[in-house]
Amino acid sequence: MLVSTWFWWSCWWWAGLHRQADAVSIGGSVESTLASFHHPFLEILTPVNGQVAETTEVDIELVVREFTMPSSFRGAKICLGIHAKNAVPTSNGDTETGLTEFCFDQTSSKVFHAQNLVAGKSYTVRVFLVDRGNVIAVSMRHFRVAAIAIPGHAGLVTILTALQHAVTLHDTNAAVGIYRRILAESPEHSHTLHLLGLTKLRAGRAMEAIPYLQQALRANATIEALHNTLGLCLKEVGRPEDAAWHFEKALALRPSYVEARFNLGTLWQATHVYDRAIDEFRTLAAMVQAHSLDLTAAHQRDVFVRLCGAYQGAARRDDALGCLNDALA
Repeated sequence: MLVSTWFWWSCWWWAGLHRQADAVSIGGSVESTLASFHHPFLEILTPVNGQVAETTEVDIELVVREFTMPSSFRGAKICLGIHAKNAVPTSNGDTETGLTEFCFDQTSSKVFHAQNLVAGKSYTVRVFLVDRGNVIAVSMRHFRVAAIAIPGHAGLVTILTALQHAVTLHDTNAAVGIYRRILAESPEHSHTLHLLGLTKLRAGRAMEAIPYLQQALRANATIEALHNTLGLCLKEVGRPEDAAWHFEKALALRPSYVEARFNLGTLWQATHVYDRAIDEFRTLAAMVQAHSLDLTAAHQRDVFVRLCGAYQGAARRDDALGCLNDALA
């Protein structure tokens, strides 16, 4: 196989580079030689090594760092291959099956989309930088496609399919069972941890929900809905300051997040911090009056009821009266 030839060439080349680096004096070109170890010529950015893919598709992103390589290598071609690992070696002894393999002129960065992968299979991605038949750089990543067994589906399915099935169930226990199967395959899967936390919260078990939501945020702290849900749980268990922090974080990530702003306003109102509650509800009321919110009439009335109540709590009776007039207009 051509890939095998490339691989042994790459091993020879990297071994030679190690020997060369060992022999270079501090005053020579060691700085430029060793720079490639910190910023390799060629690197696969995604998938990361050991990644568990949630669908049968994955993006392969790579980068070529021309600034780290000698100018003579800058015309080299890139060759990419993705291979499925076989559980049993084939008749010729191979443990991998090539799905695709091609070469192209290098660019500073490139993204490729692989599809039609198989749930439960493991894959290897190899990328080579080839100059006149010689491999001058290599990057390799291993990943697998998660495989979940769920009732009503023949064979194994992906995480995405399992989640889609779980959220349509009217049986909470069955949905939780699927979430746990997903987490057994991918323990840091943020969306599943969030759904499991939501299920606990809706069942009145906010304290049990908190660890799942915190784990999800450790995996990805940029999901505003996670912060909002954790804020609701913390409010429920009597931790208003922590709840406010997460509502505010959700709004920092998405200022137009209506639910988080409403939750923050109700938190301030419940803790008698009326001035801050007024700020949040006035923002929402202005959005209602500008018809920029897709809210039902009942939810729109609730915004004004909350705002008027916050004015009244702050002993701002004239503002409360004006608020009522606005609500009735």
